[in-house]
Amino acid sequence: MNSISEIHKYNGFKLISLDLRENSLTGKSKLHYNFIDNDDSQDIIYTTVIIGPNGTGKSNLFRIIIELLKELNDLSRGKNRTYNVDGLFNLKFSVNGDIFEYANFHNDKDYFKDLPNPEKGIKPFLLRNGDNIDLKEAQLPLSIVANSIMLTDKFPFYRKEKNEQGEKVEAFPRYKYLGVRNIPQSASTRAYVRRTVEFIVEQFEKKGSNKNGFLDALKRATDFLELENSIDIFYYTSNNAKFFRGNLTPKGLNDYFEAIHKNYPTPESNPPFKLNQYLKIKNDVTLLESICDFCNLLVNEEKLEKLPYKYSSIRKITYNLIEPKLFEQLNEDYTMLEHLRQLGMISSPEIQLKRTDGYSLQESSSGEYHFFSSIVGLMATVKPTNSLVLIDEPEISLHPNWQMKYLSFLRELFSHPEYATCHILVATHSHFLISDLKGGSSKIIGLKRNDGKIEIVDLPKNINTFGWSAEDVLYNIFNVRSSLNYYLEADLTELLGMIANNIKDKNKITQILEKLNMLPKRANDPLQEIIAEATEYLNSME
Repeated sequence: MNSISEIHKYNGFKLISLDLRENSLTGKSKLHYNFIDNDDSQDIIYTTVIIGPNGTGKSNLFRIIIELLKELNDLSRGKNRTYNVDGLFNLKFSVNGDIFEYANFHNDKDYFKDLPNPEKGIKPFLLRNGDNIDLKEAQLPLSIVANSIMLTDKFPFYRKEKNEQGEKVEAFPRYKYLGVRNIPQSASTRAYVRRTVEFIVEQFEKKGSNKNGFLDALKRATDFLELENSIDIFYYTSNNAKFFRGNLTPKGLNDYFEAIHKNYPTPESNPPFKLNQYLKIKNDVTLLESICDFCNLLVNEEKLEKLPYKYSSIRKITYNLIEPKLFEQLNEDYTMLEHLRQLGMISSPEIQLKRTDGYSLQESSSGEYHFFSSIVGLMATVKPTNSLVLIDEPEISLHPNWQMKYLSFLRELFSHPEYATCHILVATHSHFLISDLKGGSSKIIGLKRNDGKIEIVDLPKNINTFGWSAEDVLYNIFNVRSSLNYYLEADLTELLGMIANNIKDKNKITQILEKLNMLPKRANDPLQEIIAEATEYLNSME
């Protein structure tokens, strides 16, 4: 039963904790993740950073959280459990002050006595403020956003499914995957850019969306990257002689595709994508006329830009997002542009950022590309109320200076009071990332491996600064020491002080020695002499 003081204390959606046992991630060990400090502020967006070296299960932890929320969503709609999460679990979260627990085991010591298969648990159940409720009464975050730029991210990728009417619909509508995979086993940067453009256009379709705020966020992203406040979406034309002479007709379009069709008479002959797309719409006379009119308008209103190449017939269609009128024009034209792209009449969209000379996003550094695309995706998908945002290793390809500013930039992007009802979880192995983590509205979880098992390391807050010391993380999580490492110096001072004063605190000395012995060994290292002396002192107590 949750205490009265705990109920209603959380603002909006907050992920509170997760217990895992007999799980493929945890093995035989028990892991309890606390994602929020109870006494922290609830007046700005809350951030939890999970930091640890590779192999400590950060990405799989995110996958498990999403899979459990989808399971609960499915069960609340009368569907069967998917069993994508094995073993025992207890996921605890708050929605508008009420605390929910989705679990398949009870947290009491007698639970396992008469259970024949404890690793499978029991039928999942749901509690609200400590009381059993029907699964249909479940409440969830309004949006769940998963962001990663890694080709091997572990985030779930759900295919569309058929509803009762036989229509294909999103399997988990409140979940948005922002990554480079375009199907579960395939990744494409081109598809990622196209999805980014879709997110931009969706700002005009979302009821009540803050278009000016979105444009302002794009400007701040270019400022962060120290680029000009200029963002262009552009397409290249294809086969200008056929499509872009200002006189295209449905008959001319049909003649072009019928010539291709003769070479691919059956589906078994593996026809190109653009032919299949044309065959789907060839009997829609109104649509074909609209496509032709749009192509002719581009030519006749001189919206096709020549390239600076003497013999190139390719033209460029450009929309400057920073100019509100052109931003709106992209929204008006987007449906037609998508038809042209699918028919092979124009290229997939590209994004151009500018310094002194323009260059496309694909040609920029991978750090700029990933950062800008992820920020656009986040601003387009994170609802300003009760959202859960999971970001996996955002530091990939980011310069250390950008890593140190990253969380500060996120706080600025989501600084509107409405976002105080949201929760961001970031998984990282970069100690730079936490250097600007705001202590009063954030939590850090350290993960490390010890004897093949994952361990959670409690890293206390430093109340005098934003967040935690990077030196603390380097020493306690990654076993790295530097000449400026305060925590190493503190341990050594305490250890030598106990030896000098003949203090026989066996547990404390053992604890410090275990940390020191995990540090890399160096030739002619005075630290090894201290370790040897302390070990001899410890052995003398036996």
